[in-house]
Amino acid sequence: LKSGEIDVTALREAGNVKAAEGDPNLTVHRYDSNWIFAGRINMDSPVMQDKAVREAIAHAIDRENLMKAAVSPTATVGNSPISIGWAASPDVPVFGFDPEKAKSLLEEAGWTGDGIRQKDGQPLSFTLTIYPDYAAPDIAAGMQQFLLQAGIDMQINQLEYATFETEVYENKNFDMYLDWQGFGVDPDIASRWLTSTAEEGTYLANPSNYSNPEVDAALNAAAIALTQEERA
Repeated sequence: LKSGEIDVTALREAGNVKAAEGDPNLTVHRYDSNWIFAGRINMDSPVMQDKAVREAIAHAIDRENLMKAAVSPTATVGNSPISIGWAASPDVPVFGFDPEKAKSLLEEAGWTGDGIRQKDGQPLSFTLTIYPDYAAPDIAAGMQQFLLQAGIDMQINQLEYATFETEVYENKNFDMYLDWQGFGVDPDIASRWLTSTAEEGTYLANPSNYSNPEVDAALNAAAIALTQEERA
């Protein structure tokens, strides 16, 4: 871009954006997009089947400051797969950073003890699977430290992308994974969350094995709706 070999490109790494903005021969246009870097949970993982654990993980992580440190000072936090645009809902529950709430939820659910919490002799431990995308290792390291303060042990399993695809999307051998999801200006998230796509074994399917009849019905209705008002 700086050499003039190309005229237009997309930049996502903060360092590249900063370098481009410092070049008088280049013009940088910033915009919010429906690309999100999200943690997806395997609903068949025994520890993740505990709703209190899932909510405690969300409350224990300071996503706002972690994103600004690991991704970019201009990064924003999303609270659902669709966080901006006409299809974004203002009514999505927000699990804000609240470490005391995280601890309280775990205590009430029977996860107790000093250090790493336990329940019925089982330590509160899970594995986060990532591949070395530009921000994933730093995000994972930050998550690990936040969760440790709540008594949750998170191990990091970093794989090359080809192995990541096989283990996560085909074999579903994960507790939680980090990856990008993008939905464009006319978002359709159905394939990522429908019960019927759970066994397809691809990036565009539902490796989390999430299943909710009400969500299935809403997504199927949105797929045939004719107006944005009906689909939103």
